[in-house]
Parts: sequence; structure tokens; C-alpha cells
Amino acid sequence: MQGAEKIDPEIERLFTQHVLPTCICKASQIPACGVPTTETSLQLSDNNSRSGNLGKIQDLLRDIIQMEINQLPDLTLATFREEYLKLDWESRQKALLLFATQFGVDAARLFEQINKQPCGLKFLVHLRADLIAAIKEKNLSALHALDADLKGMFETWVVPACLELQQITWTNSASVLKTIVVHETTHPVRNLDDLKRRLSVGRRCYGYFHPEIPGEPVVFIELALTNKLEGSIQNVLYGEPPLAEEVATTAIFYALTHSQTGLAGIDLGSFLLREVITVLRQDRPSIQNFCTLSPINGFSKWLLPKLESQIRFAQVDSRSSQDIDGAPAFKENLLLPEEEDILVKACSEFSGGGKSRSGLQIIRELLTSRGHEWTKSAKVAAALRAPLMRLCARYLILEKKDGRPLNLVTHLHVWNGASVERLNWMADTSTKGIEQSAGIMVTYIYRLENLDTNKQLYLNKGIISVSPAIQQYLHGLVYNEKEEMQLS
Repeated sequence: MQGAEKIDPEIERLFTQHVLPTCICKASQIPACGVPTTETSLQLSDNNSRSGNLGKIQDLLRDIIQMEINQLPDLTLATFREEYLKLDWESRQKALLLFATQFGVDAARLFEQINKQPCGLKFLVHLRADLIAAIKEKNLSALHALDADLKGMFETWVVPACLELQQITWTNSASVLKTIVVHETTHPVRNLDDLKRRLSVGRRCYGYFHPEIPGEPVVFIELALTNKLEGSIQNVLYGEPPLAEEVATTAIFYALTHSQTGLAGIDLGSFLLREVITVLRQDRPSIQNFCTLSPINGFSKWLLPKLESQIRFAQVDSRSSQDIDGAPAFKENLLLPEEEDILVKACSEFSGGGKSRSGLQIIRELLTSRGHEWTKSAKVAAALRAPLMRLCARYLILEKKDGRPLNLVTHLHVWNGASVERLNWMADTSTKGIEQSAGIMVTYIYRLENLDTNKQLYLNKGIISVSPAIQQYLHGLVYNEKEEMQLS
């Protein structure tokens, strides 16, 4: 840290006590009103949870059912909230099921009344976080129906018109900074220096704030100001020194985070990104390029089963049209002949010979190897580059479900009108990056003059706008680094 600036103890404690969460919690424990406590993971048998009286909840629900919903006393509603928050996790699950099965159509009207109270929306957001966790545990239709009702109401209550855009800086309150630290899981904040760097010159963070959820953004976005399309997240996050903002030409968005589990499925990120672009254009006219450096968190999960199925296919009689031990009855050519030759040669030298292996077996073994030693061999990494980049382009653009890309991040950006600009090899060399996508990241670019056209093509025809470099991969051409640089 530079200087002798005063550090809020709440922020410092997140790092010094090594209690920094690494994922969003299943459910939340919050006070009845006011600034929230830090969310913590809640298990079914939670020794630290507060015991409550489920019977009081039952009595309150019975009274509420008998009352005129629109005439419910504020005291009754406040008591319901307070008693619910006293329950441990197991009792909360029972209360939610009771609520879902016995309250019927009155649930929506009760939610309306709670929402009108101070801190009522905040309570309902945390109630839905519990509901989502309960559905994962129980998966009951009554809980799904209750969740659908509450989500539908949030779609009318929590909209951009009700939200305030704010730039988040190092001088914000401890509760705001804590939200960044706790919920940023795409690229977790490592320490206080890292947090300050992300909120200082050359990098920015913006969030949407709702007046009924004080002290924490409901969604926030992080970006870096540069003078080029950066292809490494390590350079974006930790490159020094940061570029002076007045000479920046490019804004690279690298993380979009929803901090409220209870607002899952409410699309606020798309609106936030577009509004931030508008603000940046006004604040820094020199910035003409708006793009992302995005993780591809589903690539390995998609690729590994395909490799496995094709390896198993090769082990059965190719003349048979029947499945054998789960092998598919068709063959896919995942590797080009040239790619396989390069892989076999490079990895034979890398491993010192040994048994003969196919190119598909080599890729599977390398991607699932402990320690990912292949990343330390320039020759092996170079041999993997062509097939993995080509297959990654296929995954992002061609692999779809119900007309949408399998990769939800791709859907988000092309729905916004962006185009898929380029793939970045070894862009994220962290363990997480290597495991989820072999280190590959994707750049989506927002060309303002093309946004509406791109969006309409996607919505009406399912066409995803891509650059010539991505087209090259989709056409099954062998990777040519010099040509890709020219196309990009």
C-alpha cells in the first residue's frame, strides 16, 4: 500500500483472518433492517444458527390468511420478518414449504405488502436466496411455484429505472468495499493492494444501487483502461504501471458480478454494461473501443465428455451401429490430421516415448493431468493451441440449446449486440483458468454502430456476429498465428 492511509478494520479483517469467501453462499442471515452482515455459508445442521420458533411462524401465517391482506398491520408484517430471521436453516426450509403449500394465491399479495415496508425488499431478496437454496435441497414443485411468483415480482420492482449507477472507489464505505471483496469470484481479490488497484487510476468499478438495499451494489462491473485489446487477464489485473486515463483508447470489461443471490435470473448486467459504456464515452471521449476479456467457464466441461466418447468409440468395432458400453453410434472428427500428427510428435518427446496414444487420448490426459505440467512446455502448449482454439470457437458459436449458445456469457454479450472478436491463448494462467478452459479467454467487442444490427440478427435469426479470425476457426482451418493477428 502506498502512503499511510487509514484502512477500515472491517476490510482489513477479511484478509488478515483469512476468512475471505470463495463462493456465493447458499442462504443468508441478516438483521431485520439496516446494513447487512457478511453472508456466510449455511448448512442444514448449522451449530452457529439462531434457534427460532417455527410455531410462531405457523400462527402468524394462520392469522395473515384470516385477515384482509391489504389491511395487514405493519406490526404483524414486521413480526413475521423478525421471527423468520430467528429460524435456523432446517426450520427455514420447513417454513418456506409451509408458506408455499398453505398460503396459495395470497403469497403474492403478502409479498406486495412486505415490499412496501422499510427494508421489506431487502428481506424478500434474502428470503428468495433461502428459497433457491431450499429448492436445491428439496426440489419440490410447490417451492418452484413460490420462487416463480417472487421472481416475477422482482422483475417489476428491481429494474434499471429504480437503480442508481455509482462509480465505486477506494473511498466508499466499508460495506460497499466488502461486497466487492466477498462476491468477486471471477477473479477473486487477493489482498488490500489488489483491491485498491482495481479501484484506482486506470481501472474502474461501477455498480447499480437500490435505495431499499443500502450499503451494497446489487450488481457491479470492473474494467481497465488501456490502449490496446489486451489478451492476458494477468496483465489487466496486475500489469504496472496503469495507463494514464487521458491517453486510454480502450475499455476492457473483465468481471460482471451479481451480489444478491436472491435476484438470480433478473437481468441487470446487460443494462449496467450499456449504461457504463455511455458514461465512459461522455467522461473519456478518447475511448473508442469497448470490449471484454471474458472467461469461458464451460469449455472443459463440454470438451472432456466429447473426448471420452470419441476415445471409447475408437475402441469398438467402427462397423457396428449400436452403442457398446455407452459409446456413441457415430463418429466426430474432433482433430484434423495435421493437428494429430503435431500432437503425437510433441508429446512423444515430452513424455520420453512410451505407449502409442491417439491425439484425443493425449488431449484428455494433458487437460486432466495433476499440476497441468503441459503449461510449462512451450512445445506441448504450441501443439495443443490449434485444436483447442478451434474447438473452443465451435463451443462458443455453434453449440446451442434451444437456439441459444451453451455458453451463457456468449448469450449475454451477443444479446447486447456485441460480436465475438477473438480467442486469447493462455490468457488466464491461474489454476482456475487452466482447469475451466485450458487458459483460453474470449474477447467480445462492442462496436457502437453495429450493436442494433447485431442484436436483431441474433434475436430474429440466431446469427452470432463473429470476426474473420473466429470464422477461420469455424471453417476448420489450421491455426496460423500471423494471419490471425492480421485478421484481428
